[in-house]
Amino acid sequence: MRADIQGRHLALQDVFGKGFVFHIPGYQRPYRWGIEECEELFNDLHGAIPSGEIKDARPYFLGSIVLVKEDLSTRSEVIDGQQRLTTLTILLSVLQAATDEETRNSLKEYLRQDRNVVTGAPAQFRLHLRERDGAFFQKFVQEEDGLERLAELGPQEVEVHERIRKNALRLKELLSSLPMPDRLRLAQFIMQRCYLVVVSTAEPESAFRIFNVLNSRGLDLSAADIIKSKVLSQIDSDRREACTVRWEETESRLGNENFEALLMHLCVMAQRRRLAGALETEFVTSVANSLGPEKTVDFIALNGSLFEQLERQQLLVTESNRNLDDRARRALRWLKEVDHANWVPVALSMCRRIKSPLELVTQIEALERLVAFHFVSRATVNTRVARYGRVLEWLSQRSSGESPLSLTVEERERFRDCLDGEVYPVVKTRQYILRRVDEAIGDGGARYDLLTPTVEHVLPQNPKYGSRWFDWFTAEQAEHWRNRLANLVLLTRAKNSEASNYEFEEKKKKYFESPHGVSTYALTTQVLREKEWTPAHLAKRQKDLLGHLIREWKLGEAG
Repeated sequence: MRADIQGRHLALQDVFGKGFVFHIPGYQRPYRWGIEECEELFNDLHGAIPSGEIKDARPYFLGSIVLVKEDLSTRSEVIDGQQRLTTLTILLSVLQAATDEETRNSLKEYLRQDRNVVTGAPAQFRLHLRERDGAFFQKFVQEEDGLERLAELGPQEVEVHERIRKNALRLKELLSSLPMPDRLRLAQFIMQRCYLVVVSTAEPESAFRIFNVLNSRGLDLSAADIIKSKVLSQIDSDRREACTVRWEETESRLGNENFEALLMHLCVMAQRRRLAGALETEFVTSVANSLGPEKTVDFIALNGSLFEQLERQQLLVTESNRNLDDRARRALRWLKEVDHANWVPVALSMCRRIKSPLELVTQIEALERLVAFHFVSRATVNTRVARYGRVLEWLSQRSSGESPLSLTVEERERFRDCLDGEVYPVVKTRQYILRRVDEAIGDGGARYDLLTPTVEHVLPQNPKYGSRWFDWFTAEQAEHWRNRLANLVLLTRAKNSEASNYEFEEKKKKYFESPHGVSTYALTTQVLREKEWTPAHLAKRQKDLLGHLIREWKLGEAG
């Protein structure tokens, strides 16, 4: 097989002519252009039409496409250019439906090739989308009366089909605003003066190298798209479709953003460090090249399922032990509350490597404690990632040494100091700490996912001059206690606006006797039992609440 690479500058009448029948491979990403891109293309083309003769217009360059194509074959596997070819086909279909009969017949051959009994050429469409989208595209875009049927459709559940529907209807709307002669001139300009650079080679590997070079210059491809093309292109054609389906099932379940996050987590898991370069480069180097293409697909599918459980906080570690399952879900719920996801590779590794349900839950709880310490103490990302890298190494070796998940004596002391200090000024953690202690002292009645709590001071930040607060607190005492755990409660946003700087008895009424009802937070209801709010009460309350958190995170001297 020759490895020649050909590049030709072709007008669209030749690109959609008899020399090419385009096929989008199943492993390619779905069609993603939306209305904005279609409007931009339409307006650019319409704006480029000259006032004079079409044949005298300056050539309009539409970019390049990369194909796998044998010299003597019309079959052209599209490696790069799917978005443009698909959108141009939609536009040609809309033009065909919106022009006079002569123009309609002229445009037909660029959408559909008729059967030729003399040459043996079969009847077929010029463009074939991926198998899962092809039938819809043919029926509602490429067939002669397809757009009429498309106009009768409602919104589609399949995202690609809905994009096709919306784009076709929007292009039809834009075209309908033009007089009939202008529609003909647009069709003439597109087919005669619009050009693509068509790069083709008979070898798939050569085509993918070209694809990667072109897209390294900033075209709109995600890291996940590039990784997908590199991995799936290396799989033998007889197994590629099945691997593609597996890949896309995982991608579809997670969504684009979470799927790319998964790839990053798997890369960190393999390297046990932060990414130093581009995700697409480091993933291929550290994961795909190590496992091989088919095992990489398996690895992504397995971890994709686990990642989905972590995201939903619904990790099922047993089939019968509800207590263990509840413990796992609770730990995951609190893990999701922190402001970073550096812990995810560790959790994924635990789920894969630890077979004992009890040990798995115990280790996830230990991870949650470590993550909570990093969150409350505001550890830097480098500190966090370095520690989690040690945990990943320990999980892979399962040595008998002390787990890096364990907090040292110094770390437990620092954790306690953070909780015992001024909690309120640290905006990112104050609500998290109060919700943890509220859950520890309550019966689980508060639903933090449904309510939007805020943090309120009992002793006000700025009490009114002459109020009873000054009888209970000296300036130094007020300064000491104002922002500490004991003086803080949780309220809904509606109640927070009512509290203000009232006296203690008035505050209690606003907390518990307003039309909005009694507070659902145990931390807040405790205040109702108090007749006064003094430094002595706060000292006792601080010791009690801190004790709950020490037990919650096992921060005693013995660890």
